[in-house]
Amino acid sequence: MIRFSKAEAVRFILLKQGLLGPWRFVGKQGVLDYVRSAGCVQFDPVDVCGMNVDLVLQARVKDYRKDDLQKLLYQDRLLYDHFDKQMSVIPIEDYPAFTRNRHGIRQWGRVQETIDTVTPTLRALFQEKESFSTKAFDLGKADWYWGETTLARAALEAMFYAGELLIHHKEGKIRHFAPAERLLPKTLYDAPDPHPDEASHLAWRVLRRVGAVGLLWDKGPEAFLGIGGLSAAKRSAAFQRLLSEGSVVAATVEGVKDPFYLKTEDLPLVTRAKAEVRHLKKATLIAPLDGMLWDRKLVSTLFGFDYVWEIYTPPAKVKFAHYTLPLLYGETFAGRVELRTLRKENVLAVKHVWLEDGFRPTKAFAAALAACFERFAVFSGLASVRIDEA
Repeated sequence: MIRFSKAEAVRFILLKQGLLGPWRFVGKQGVLDYVRSAGCVQFDPVDVCGMNVDLVLQARVKDYRKDDLQKLLYQDRLLYDHFDKQMSVIPIEDYPAFTRNRHGIRQWGRVQETIDTVTPTLRALFQEKESFSTKAFDLGKADWYWGETTLARAALEAMFYAGELLIHHKEGKIRHFAPAERLLPKTLYDAPDPHPDEASHLAWRVLRRVGAVGLLWDKGPEAFLGIGGLSAAKRSAAFQRLLSEGSVVAATVEGVKDPFYLKTEDLPLVTRAKAEVRHLKKATLIAPLDGMLWDRKLVSTLFGFDYVWEIYTPPAKVKFAHYTLPLLYGETFAGRVELRTLRKENVLAVKHVWLEDGFRPTKAFAAALAACFERFAVFSGLASVRIDEA
């Protein structure tokens, strides 16, 4: 049993995340290394100052460029898009282990009878062309998950969800699909499910979530969303299985009654977390759906930071702004920031900075924050930073 103080637990998580000390992840290889470390990066199409997956990566990958991710997804095919923590970017080697997910999706497909009438046509078309987008043809309308859409889109998405198709590439937000068999190596496409029984599969999924957060407790459901069939009892059984297998190690945190778990492979970080090393403090903007933040109660308990993504909050109830990014400074969440990327003006606009009560800004913090904004502008492909309000 590992015993952490709260400060040591926070330090461990940040070291695991690559958010403390020297850059742990660098360039295109760093993108791949981080996704493999975390298991997945959650995708969300909202783009106020960058999409979630890019915001996650810019925070901990030195010199991150959006094109690096696109190449890993659609040229190198070392990553792929599919469901894990909602829609996510996932290492391609995990494809066989998600067989159960794909089969499950086939069973709850909406308007499946209607879709089945057009899938033979789509399969035939894929024999003639490498890939298709949902806008390539008109097959009529269908009642889809969020409302009416084109039958072509519903059918292609259903085939994608069920694993028959993968995303070949994207043009902006428009997805082009192609048969998975064509895009994957045969050895991977034909590989058997390494977790054929539910208990083994659930334990593997829980282990991935431990890796995504860094230090995780047997409480939920926030960090475990997207794991089908995972009840509280099955989650506890998964943790016990992982303990008995030696895949995780239990830990306690001073002042917290619930035990935590960390991946056994991350044990070397424990020594670093407990060492009295003074790391150079840098300021970093964290994505709203960053894996480190999936369990808001855990973040509140360990970091003392209460974050709400207010994007769907009614205007009258918004406390800060609909879209804010948590601001990490060293080992502390210093506040949150509202940004806008103004493409026509080629400017990153800092609309507002809210500092946490009790946080005392220093000259060093101001310099780190300025460097953070400049770094974010470069990531965004913008020429300058404009402070509208702070």
